[in-house]
Amino acid sequence: MKGSKKKLVSIIIPAKDEEANIGKVLKDLNKVIKKANRYTFEVIVIDDKSKDSTGAIARKYNAKVIRNTGQSGKGRALAVGFKNAKGNYIVMLDADYSHCPEDIPKFLVKLEEGYGLIVGSRHYGGSDEYDLVRYFGNFFLTSTFRMFFGIYLSDALN
Repeated sequence: MKGSKKKLVSIIIPAKDEEANIGKVLKDLNKVIKKANRYTFEVIVIDDKSKDSTGAIARKYNAKVIRNTGQSGKGRALAVGFKNAKGNYIVMLDADYSHCPEDIPKFLVKLEEGYGLIVGSRHYGGSDEYDLVRYFGNFFLTSTFRMFFGIYLSDALN
């Protein structure tokens, strides 16, 4: 890497009323960032009209906080994050800790190998939110992806 510029990784975290979790996510994310010295990072939390202190907590952990002023919802919040991201790579994390920041270095390795999209899996990570309803929905969607595109995803709902 001598003489080359570090790649910028934009981490987008949509958050709505996540004051109970956002600090934990960002604390662990900052530990990961500190160790990943091959990259520089920007952390963008999209505060999706929270009525609690989500945005203030995120700022304490050095995240850039952007308040979503448009239509509320995760998709819209992600779109706002994408619009503001400046990175060579974009990583999306959920504010409820359904994704582990510790997996980011593994994803970056795959991106450097030329993969265009890396999808994490709550199925393998043992997420508490991976309940029976999501399991069956995920089974249906995963089967559909396999049938139409020939690809297997373990967590297509993710």
